[in-house]
Amino acid sequence: MKDDKSKQIKLKCQLQWYHGVVLNVGVMIGSGIFMSPQGVLANAGSPGMALVVWIVSGMISTLGALCYAELGTSIPSSGGAYTFIYHGLGEFPAFIQMWGLTFISYPAGNTARALTISYYVLQPVFASCEPPKIAVKLLALIIIWFITYVNYRKVKWAVNVQMFLTTTKVLSLLVITAAGLAYLGQGQMESLAGGFNGSTTAKGFAIAIYSAMFSYSGWASITTVTEELKKPSRNLPIVILVSMGIVLVTYILINIAYFSALSVREMLESYAASITLVEKVIPAIAPVIPALVALALIGSINGSILCASRILFIGGRRGHLPSIINHVNINHSTPGFALILIATVSSLYATLDNIYTLINYCVLVDVLEMFLSVTSLLRLRYTNPQLERPMKLNLIIPILAFISALYLLLFPLFSKPEEIGIGLCLLLTGIPVYIVFVKWTNKPKVIERLTRDLYVSIQKVLFCAQEDTIPCEK
Repeated sequence: MKDDKSKQIKLKCQLQWYHGVVLNVGVMIGSGIFMSPQGVLANAGSPGMALVVWIVSGMISTLGALCYAELGTSIPSSGGAYTFIYHGLGEFPAFIQMWGLTFISYPAGNTARALTISYYVLQPVFASCEPPKIAVKLLALIIIWFITYVNYRKVKWAVNVQMFLTTTKVLSLLVITAAGLAYLGQGQMESLAGGFNGSTTAKGFAIAIYSAMFSYSGWASITTVTEELKKPSRNLPIVILVSMGIVLVTYILINIAYFSALSVREMLESYAASITLVEKVIPAIAPVIPALVALALIGSINGSILCASRILFIGGRRGHLPSIINHVNINHSTPGFALILIATVSSLYATLDNIYTLINYCVLVDVLEMFLSVTSLLRLRYTNPQLERPMKLNLIIPILAFISALYLLLFPLFSKPEEIGIGLCLLLTGIPVYIVFVKWTNKPKVIERLTRDLYVSIQKVLFCAQEDTIPCEK
């Protein structure tokens, strides 16, 4: 029996709870906390209100994370929000959300991070001018495909890389935080002395919340690999709560550090507050900070590729995408074709010059994910009260999460209608795919034969086969 289990073709249960923590923390702590505090301050209007924004955003994210903990322990299958929405709201909403995450949000985000890394790496080489666009894009592609290769070869390789990069970025944040708090200990308060002077209107506060939420995105990453987590009923809530606590405390402390050492003007005029702070307080290590930011971004790309491939994998399992996506490499026990597909889509986004504008459009996908997932939880409470729930929240928590998500979903419709309109159009491009691959069941035999031959060829090239659907221990 032991030999039979070792030969099973499936994603293996090999992740401990601490692997999950570094995955979640690694995806959450990306470029956002290094670059976005300026945007939050600009919209909040004062240092005091900006800190309130970071705390409120963290609380909203924690509400969502708690709901995902209940859903993840009740439905112990990989796929994250896609799986929750599928069980709670049905096939079509789940497909559209999966389409938005795996073909818009994840790959576009990966490309934006890779381009940012390329810029940081090449800028010293082209000190007197801007790096050539072609060089930046080629290096970005190398980064994306190298990280994909690491994920393709072995899950533990990817997780070990994530552990190293997460540790590095947390340590770098601790250094930056310590530098700022040292100023505070000397009685120099810079921006903090201003308190709430100049605080913005309700509209500005809402925009600031929206900006800060982007830095917290990624807290649901562990639910996309639930089937690879050992004893998910026990470990999943631990992973989510520990990772949210680490990130929330880290974000608040580093913002206090920023406001301790930098004036409001210095914050707003800085492209990267972390670099400006270190240049002011510890100039000797300032050249190292861009490298640390690059490592933080690599960690985010690594975690994102790991998660996105699993969502695609589950989509193939359910028949929402071509079944070849639901194949596992026989030697490495990884979803090879799904990984290659994510890297390919990310590479296509690298051809665009306005990738960062595209990222702004796709924030809608992340907000919609939380709204639909919490709605699924509430609906399952009503339609399936007998569902085994190892972790069951007080009803007030999902209700508060629902109200928060609804607010974040509706507010941009009035403040940024054009961007939200474009984001909705991008999501709706998934409808033709849904019709062809899900609803069109009676395809001509010639198409079925060609498809079958193509799948066999891919299986031979990637040495992959259909998974054995035997779940991990709960």
